Amino acid sequence: MATVGILGGMGPLATVIFNGMLINAQAVECEQEYLDVLVYNKATLPDRTEFILGKSGVSPEEGLVHSAKTLEGAGADFIAIPCMTAHYFYDAIAAAVNIPVINAVEEVARGVAAQDFNKVGLLATDGTLHARIFHDVLQKYGIEVITPEPEEQENLMNIVYKIKQGMNIDGNTFDVLKESLFHRGVDAVILGCTELSLITGALVYEQVDAMATLARVVLRFAEAGVSRNA
Repeated sequence: MATVGILGGMGPLATVIFNGMLINAQAVECEQEYLDVLVYNKATLPDRTEFILGKSGVSPEEGLVHSAKTLEGAGADFIAIPCMTAHYFYDAIAAAVNIPVINAVEEVARGVAAQDFNKVGLLATDGTLHARIFHDVLQKYGIEVITPEPEEQENLMNIVYKIKQGMNIDGNTFDVLKESLFHRGVDAVILGCTELSLITGALVYEQVDAMATLARVVLRFAEAGVSRNA
């Protein structure tokens, strides 16, 4: 059985929720049938968005690479990164280890394309939007991307950082942001920041949860027997 490596800590609560998603996605008859998981909750990694936007000169790349190598050395057969903004450094991380690193952004885009969505709303961090982490991959599939208006994006970032601080978020506040995108004609909304998976809202629309997508892909990798020896 493959051992999963989770490169987490961005933020810590999102990492916990992702591990919970992974557990809940597995159909087992006893605890011994669950996947073995190594979690590196590297909360001290520098802020990804601040670096991407040029507001900080401290790059998280070295820490991300070190974390990936640590997971590999501890016995992980492949790595999942439940932070979409960290995928800005995906190439450097993947090149630093000799085990597969799942590209969650690519997996989300592939899933969106498979559902024949032509126009999607994207809720993600300022860093993710600025670096076009999702934009470029989605547009490769011919999918139009709509993002929040500036004031809405500011509200979204406030929500993200409040969650990172352990604060509870009113789901109705988040629903307003999603509803605005649907009023602009999108087929679905991508939750492109892992903190957003922690919010429970009442609005029922098509949405693609990047963290839930990553959990499914991890299981697919494990079931396919992806490992360092494959």
